[in-house]
Amino acid sequence: MAQSNRRLAMQAWLLILLTSSLLIGVSSLLLDRVAHLPLPPQWRLSLDGTLAVLLVSGGLLAMLSHQSRWRCLAGGLMIALGGDSLGHDLLAPGTDNGLSWLTGQPRLSKIPSLLILLMGTSCFFSPASRGTRRGYRVIGWVSIVIGVTTLTYPLIPPTPHASVAGLTSMGSLFCLLLGAALLIIAHLRTYPSQPLPRSAIIAGVLGVTVSIMIWLASSWVQYNARLSAADTLVKNVADGMEQRIESRVKQVERLTER
Repeated sequence: MAQSNRRLAMQAWLLILLTSSLLIGVSSLLLDRVAHLPLPPQWRLSLDGTLAVLLVSGGLLAMLSHQSRWRCLAGGLMIALGGDSLGHDLLAPGTDNGLSWLTGQPRLSKIPSLLILLMGTSCFFSPASRGTRRGYRVIGWVSIVIGVTTLTYPLIPPTPHASVAGLTSMGSLFCLLLGAALLIIAHLRTYPSQPLPRSAIIAGVLGVTVSIMIWLASSWVQYNARLSAADTLVKNVADGMEQRIESRVKQVERLTER
């Protein structure tokens, strides 16, 4: 009974992780369509990064639903996206403009491209085999290490960076979600259990969706308040400089009149 409850809890966590991953991709895609929505740059994804997140999320969903065709299709697209970015970085680093032929925006850097390649390759192998489950564990731990490293590095002084190794904080968060999801999938494939009830799935998806929407809204409010405070500070400094210049001009005029 305890083992059954534990596996149900792991399925619930997997549902939360996959829903969060998919919502990260969807929200990033929608934010790119909104005209310059003021969000912190570290919580944004490039368009290629958004496509990668959506492809990986789709591949994970295809694994869980036993859809081998969709799983292989998502894997092939991941290999194409990651291989194009990694190939340009390795073969033509100096002569290339760094823009993706698909989106016209900056491509994925080496570490995300390599991770996408590994994930895409794993989609072509049967999830039921022991070797594939080991591959899931390896990719999962690598993804977690990358996510933790790139997420905590900007916290080290002196200066925080918008991205580390080509990963923003949003990309690092997705690496953590991907790694945890792969470890859970490998465990569930080893010890199968009953699926979650539909009502639990709907409640979990709605809860995660509302939580992420509230988080994005609070991030927007805080960042917008910082921008407004910065604009006010710049305006006050400009007004003070203008007043000083005017006073100096008046002093010069008085001296010339004498």
